Amino acid sequence: MTFATKLKKLRKKAGLSQQQLADDLYISRSSLAKYENGLLEPNLEFIKSVAKYFNLQEEDIISDDTEVMVPQRFFRIFIVLHKILFVLGMVASLSFIIVGFLPILPYGESIIISNLNNGMIIGLLTYILSILLASFLLLIRLKKNVEFKMIAYLFADIFLAILIFLISFSTIIAFGS
Repeated sequence: MTFATKLKKLRKKAGLSQQQLADDLYISRSSLAKYENGLLEPNLEFIKSVAKYFNLQEEDIISDDTEVMVPQRFFRIFIVLHKILFVLGMVASLSFIIVGFLPILPYGESIIISNLNNGMIIGLLTYILSILLASFLLLIRLKKNVEFKMIAYLFADIFLAILIFLISFSTIIAFGS
C-alpha cells in the first residue's frame, strides 16, 4: 500500500476532514490532497509529523504492507477535548487578567487590591497564574510536536483547575471583606 493510500485511510479512520488534518499538520489542504493522491512525495519531516500525529512508528507509515494501523480512539477525543480546554483556559486567564484590577468592588477596589489590603496574596497569585497559563497555552499552540502537546496539555489542565479554584477563592474573599 502506498503512502498516499495509507494517509487517506488513516485520516478517514480518524474521522477527520482534509482541512482538519491539514490544519493539525500545519500544511495547506491542497498539499494534503496532493499527498493523498500521490501527486506529491513526502519528505522525511512530513512522514515523521504524520507518524507522531497518528501515534504510529515511521516504519508503519512508509512500509509496503497492506494493513493500515488504526489510530487510537482516545487520540481524537484527546485533541477535541484539549481544543475546548484551550478556549476555556484562555477565557479564564484573560478574564481574570482584565477583571483582576478593575474597580468592581464597593469602595472602588479591585479583587487583587482588596485581597492585598486584607493581608491575602491569593489575588496576586491568581493574577500571576493567569498570565502564566495564558502564556503556556499560547506556547503549546505554537509547538508542532504532538507528544509535547499531549504532555503540556495535561499540565495545562492542572493549572486550569488550580486557576479556577483560585479565581473563585480570591473573588469570595474580596466580596466577603
